[in-house]
Amino acid sequence: LWDQMHGNGSDVVWHGEDASGWGVVQGSQSATATFYLTIDDAITNSIVLLYEITGDIYGADPHVLTDVLILTNNGANDTWLTLGNPSGNLIAGENAELFLNFNTFGIPIGTYECNVSIESPTDSTGTHVVLHVTTETNMLEYRNELRVYPNPANQYVQIEMNPYENTQIELFDAVGKLIFQSTTNKSNYTLNLDDFAPGVYLILITQNHQRYLEKISISH
Repeated sequence: LWDQMHGNGSDVVWHGEDASGWGVVQGSQSATATFYLTIDDAITNSIVLLYEITGDIYGADPHVLTDVLILTNNGANDTWLTLGNPSGNLIAGENAELFLNFNTFGIPIGTYECNVSIESPTDSTGTHVVLHVTTETNMLEYRNELRVYPNPANQYVQIEMNPYENTQIELFDAVGKLIFQSTTNKSNYTLNLDDFAPGVYLILITQNHQRYLEKISISH
């Protein structure tokens, strides 16, 4: 059930119960919930979806599972593969070379794949292309060096990280609303919390197309 709100703070609730008051998903069973989002082209930041799953067993206290889903905004499409001669003419028995051009400049680290299809009015074939974009930076090692403290926090939270140009720091509240945003080039950043109410928040740190999420608790 959608609350008909758009943007930050919108809620979707799914509840199932049979005629006896029991949940429709019972022991050893599973269920899938599907919902669709339309994201405006003007949205430039990633979207954080908080979810909560509540259930219980007979005679026991309810148990609650909470976590977040991050819809990463990767920006505009990257043209990493182009075809030198996208069309041509061949007669029976002839052959021709196809030239694929790779360009990894400015695109995020990751694995890129596509299918190149070669078609004619009477036949078709194709090939699968995989491109691995890597870096010399050990992001796993860096992740271990990231520190966000104290947690729980009161007046401030300290963020220690490797220095990187235009590091983006974002703070989201418990409903996924972006309430603070800043950039820094330093390895040590102090986030003042005086203006934020007590509760659970998410800090999203973006460096060189890599994102790191930390959950903090504020208690004044």
